[in-house]
Amino acid sequence: MNGLELNKTNQSIIKVLKRILKDNLFAVISVGSVAWGNYIKSWSDVDILIVVENTDLTTKQKVAQAKELLEKQYKSHFGINIINKKEFQRPFLPAISLEGKTLQALLELKIFPDRMIFCKEKIIKFYSPTKKDIKNYSLSNIAMFLLRNRRTLSSKNTKEFKEYKSIVEKEMRACFIMVKLSIQYFTFYICVNNKETIQKAEKLFPNFDFQTLKINLQNIEEWDKINKRSQLESLLKLNDLFIENFNYYVFEKTKK
Repeated sequence: MNGLELNKTNQSIIKVLKRILKDNLFAVISVGSVAWGNYIKSWSDVDILIVVENTDLTTKQKVAQAKELLEKQYKSHFGINIINKKEFQRPFLPAISLEGKTLQALLELKIFPDRMIFCKEKIIKFYSPTKKDIKNYSLSNIAMFLLRNRRTLSSKNTKEFKEYKSIVEKEMRACFIMVKLSIQYFTFYICVNNKETIQKAEKLFPNFDFQTLKINLQNIEEWDKINKRSQLESLLKLNDLFIENFNYYVFEKTKK
């Protein structure tokens, strides 16, 4: 997605949200691959953080309506997080009350203010995670991915190909996110993309094998061409093992 396409997409998102949420919309922050300029069609989500004045039931239902319209318009999955203005500016116990993705968005917003693609006010203060917050939510989210992995893969046997592919995709994403969070935990450095994540990880964790991430990177480029269950089974086995091993590897390093 080039600069012109990105601007057009952002303006379209804002237009839909303003039409549906009206004065309740306070700010919109671009997050993830679109914000970094790494959007890959058929693989990437369009992630945004929506800040509203009030988070009542009607607002949540309207956000769901906007999400449905945007996904239909762009034929892509939208990952939407929603917080209210007070949480955006002065959250209570942020490492607990805010999701990791939201805290990550706020952290990156401080470094890249242009991520705020809409704001009702010209001058605004927003919460910026402390180093303690960053370490706490980075570590807790790494553990969360391990628990989610076990819960997902032990809940049922998936026979439908599309659903199975979606599960494998989530596991592959989890591997990259876990490593990004680990780099962030130890260095407070934010990786721009998956390729940089691998490069940084190999330097920071030289005695751990990141071959699984390299294999993932190759498959992401041709994700829409993968149509055999055997390919997915091989990827799932690799990523499942990576999640289990890397989780314990990181936790052991935090003890030192």
